Amino acid sequence: IKLEEYGYALSDATKAIELDPKYVKAYYRRATCYLQTLRPQLAVADFKKVIALEPQNALVKQQMDTTQKMVRKTEFEKVRKFPMFKERMK
Repeated sequence: IKLEEYGYALSDATKAIELDPKYVKAYYRRATCYLQTLRPQLAVADFKKVIALEPQNALVKQQMDTTQKMVRKTEFEKVRKFPMFKERMK
């Protein structure tokens, strides 16, 4: 991640999760990669997994809230710019 090789980091995190589905750091890293590659919905799913494994993790809760707001704003903008999406959203 520090080298901004998000594709490799994403693959590594996914493999780590396959080996140990309770490896919190791998979910967090994968969520970070999803954010960097503009896939916030997938990031939210991984943040939720981190919170399920570590309910007291305030930092991840905050990041998830911020990401969810970003997703909602993006969806709102789509509907505002392209009303045809409104029917699909229901």
